[in-house]
Amino acid sequence: MTRGWELAGLLLAAPGLAAAQEWAWQAGAQGRHEYDSNPGLQSQAGAAGQSSVLSGNLSLERRTEAQRSRLDLDLISTQGSSHVGRGAQGHLAFLHSLSAPLDTWTWGAGYRHDRLLGANTRASDVALGNAARSTADASVAWSRSLSERLSTQAQWQWSNNRVDSAPAGNNYRLGSGSVSLQHLHTETTSLSLTLSRSRQLRDAGGGTITTNAARLGWTQSASETLHWGASAGRSETTREFSVFTLVCPLPVAYCNAGLVRPVLASRDVTLRSRDSQYSANAAWRLSETGDVSVTASRALNPGLFGVTREDSAGLTASRAWSDRLRWRAALDLSRSLRPAGTADAPGTRSSLGTLTLGLSQQLAERWKLDWQAQHRVYDASDPQIRARSNRFSISLQYLGARVSGLP
Repeated sequence: MTRGWELAGLLLAAPGLAAAQEWAWQAGAQGRHEYDSNPGLQSQAGAAGQSSVLSGNLSLERRTEAQRSRLDLDLISTQGSSHVGRGAQGHLAFLHSLSAPLDTWTWGAGYRHDRLLGANTRASDVALGNAARSTADASVAWSRSLSERLSTQAQWQWSNNRVDSAPAGNNYRLGSGSVSLQHLHTETTSLSLTLSRSRQLRDAGGGTITTNAARLGWTQSASETLHWGASAGRSETTREFSVFTLVCPLPVAYCNAGLVRPVLASRDVTLRSRDSQYSANAAWRLSETGDVSVTASRALNPGLFGVTREDSAGLTASRAWSDRLRWRAALDLSRSLRPAGTADAPGTRSSLGTLTLGLSQQLAERWKLDWQAQHRVYDASDPQIRARSNRFSISLQYLGARVSGLP
């Protein structure tokens, strides 16, 4: 967490924080006890584990007519068996925005130290087990209103990603940029066009991966209770890296005869691939107390193993039984294809299915109690793994009041 505290000092020195009387703050805390029959999802008969989690959060916010600043700090302490993932985690983020009649500028920075097998685990994350991950990031964005119906946006992001148990050369830095154009076609329909480019720099000679993509999007509000949207695009990924092979420094006949020994030499390799990306979502409010949403997508996600193609689908339903009691059910499916090291080798496939049932009860104005049950099924082709887990948790959350002035 040392890097996180260094970043905290830099963020606290940012412009605007000196006006302490203009800030408002809000603090909260949460305690959770959890049981998981197979935390790492690495075998069918994994070791069960229990953990207790204590967390606290602090949010500072300053708003004026043209500016907004926000600082968020989350600290999490986990106690349990080693395969559950014990230790300290945290998240620190700063965001500042400046608005003008036609333009908006936003910039921010953050640091996160957490674990891969969290609440929103993807199939590609399970291969590394419950490893600790550290991410430092920064971003800049600009948007401009060109007319009443037309606007544009440009943004740039950078992140440094490291995982404790990652093989040499798999940790990486990622830079990405995009330019988009949005058009409000009617009062209920909008269209968008986005061009993006990302470049992943891998450590220890792991090479670089560049992805160029173009995407068209569409959103529709059919009524006050029904909304949907979709997008589709194409991308090209270029992977450049070096491999070491044995070569004969003289005509190969000398090496075959044993007169000369082969030497180890580096050879540059470039692999290119094209893929499609898409997303679709719909949200339907059935009544004042119930709603349903559905999502489906295919995305190319940069990670420790390169750019992984991730297909996902989800179905969520929730309903309030009263002003204080609400249930939620969610089914999430994720399937990943990890790229191979050579052009003619097959990639590594894995899939993860998650069924979640939850119940939330508002005990008092600022106290909430949550119960959750989760069943996960994981399947991987290399190495061949089929694993299941059942997770049960109960948590108590407190959200403090919003107070003016720094604490």
